[in-house]
Amino acid sequence: MRSIPLLGGVLCTLLAAAQPLPHSLLWRISGPGITAPAYVLGTVHSRDARAYQGNDSLWTAMAACAEVVGELDNEAAAKGGLAVLSAMQMPGGKALADLYRKKDLERVRDALQEHLGLMALASDRMKPFWSMALLTETLMRNDSALVLDEAVQARARRSGRTVSGLETMQEQLAAIDAIPLEDQAAMLLEMVRNGLYRGSIERMMDAYARQDLEALEAVVREGGMPSSMDAALLAERNGRMADRMAARLAEGCSCFFAIGAAHLPGAGGVLDRLRGKGFLLTPVAVEPD
Repeated sequence: MRSIPLLGGVLCTLLAAAQPLPHSLLWRISGPGITAPAYVLGTVHSRDARAYQGNDSLWTAMAACAEVVGELDNEAAAKGGLAVLSAMQMPGGKALADLYRKKDLERVRDALQEHLGLMALASDRMKPFWSMALLTETLMRNDSALVLDEAVQARARRSGRTVSGLETMQEQLAAIDAIPLEDQAAMLLEMVRNGLYRGSIERMMDAYARQDLEALEAVVREGGMPSSMDAALLAERNGRMADRMAARLAEGCSCFFAIGAAHLPGAGGVLDRLRGKGFLLTPVAVEPD
C-alpha cells in the first residue's frame, strides 16, 4: 500500500508569493534559538528521474541533520494499509453511479478502465479523490526504484538516522474526507475531460527539475481547485505542519524536513508561515550531479 503522499501528485496537477522566490527546493532554517543544522525540502511523490536532479545538495544537507521528518513516517504508515483501504471506500454503499449523470458516468468509467485496468472495478466504489491519485500515478514516469519522498526516508534509515512524521495517517485521511464527494466527483470528471492533465504533469516535473516553486504554483493554478480542497489539503495542513516544525525546532531538533513541494510557496505556504514565526529561510544552491 503506497502512503498518502500521493496527495502531492494530485495537488500539483490541480494547485502567491509577494516577492519572486529563488530557484530552490531546499531551504536552510536558521534564527533565534537554532543551534543545530535544520532544513526543509520540497519533495514530489514520483519515480521520474527529474525528481532526482540536483540531489547532491539534498544528501549533503540531510547528512548534517540528526533526524528526517516527512509528512508521514512512511514505514509506520505502511503498517496501516488495511485502514487506508477501508477509508478509500465511499460510505453507505455509494458508487460512482450515485455521483454522475449517465453520460458523465460512462466517460469517467471508460477512462478508469483504460488506465487502471482491473483496478477500475474497485474504483467504482472508491472515493473519487483516490481514483484521481491512481490516475495521476499511472501517468508518472517510472525511472527510479522509489518515489523521491520514500527514497529520502529509506536513505535516512540506512544511515541510522531517526525518521518521523509531522502528521498522522488519520489526519491525512481526515483531510481527504473533508472534501465533499460531490467536489471530488467534479474534479475527477474535469480531469477526464482534460486528458488527465498530461501536459500539466510534464510541466510540473520540468518545473521541479528547475527547482522553480513559482512555476510549480503556476501549473497548479491552471486547473484550479474547489475551496474545500484548498482548505483541507493545503491551507489547514500548511498551518499544522509549520506549527509542528516550529515546535520541533524549539526543542532543539536538528531536523531535515521533507514535505510535498506544493506546501512550500505562496502566501500561507510553509515557507511564509515559518518566516512569520521568526525563522530565516535561506535557499541552498543546487550542486551539479
